[in-house]
Amino acid sequence: MKKIIIVALSVLVVLVAFLGYSGFFTSVVINEEIEGPYVFVGKEYLGDYALSGKRIDSLSNDLKTMNIDVSTSFGIYRNNPEVTPVDNLKSMLGIILQTKDSLQILSLKRSGFVVLHMGQTKSMIVDFPNRTPLSLIASILKVYPELKKYRKKNNYLDVAVLEVYTENAITISMEIQKLDE
Repeated sequence: MKKIIIVALSVLVVLVAFLGYSGFFTSVVINEEIEGPYVFVGKEYLGDYALSGKRIDSLSNDLKTMNIDVSTSFGIYRNNPEVTPVDNLKSMLGIILQTKDSLQILSLKRSGFVVLHMGQTKSMIVDFPNRTPLSLIASILKVYPELKKYRKKNNYLDVAVLEVYTENAITISMEIQKLDE
């Protein structure tokens, strides 16, 4: 019986440590900062945001064949899934074009990719660790409720969300727009 308790406690400790490492116990800090500029390369989608990872992977594979750096990917989520039916959710997914690849914009457009330029914007920004496949889930569960509270407290509009994914971080941001503007 004692061995079972020790094994169960050991498994529990490892599980808690893994969840902590994945970001489930990370504090959410919201900063208001200038974000951008970016050049986004990707495609527009309609439907479930849960498919975003597979869609980004597919786009990244296509872009790799064109020798495009795919180290920084993104998702622009245009609708709030709390109030928008899943079939009506709009997003743009893809990669953030690196300066060294900027000469390929015309070729990318000809290949059917959408190229979107974003200037600098004042945004609510949260940086979150990206350490395991569970980090994205942790970021969604932890960051979005805090952004919602912060947005309401500061009288900001519910606008599109930008998520930027790198090897080590997930940055979630919303442009700041006041309700009275």
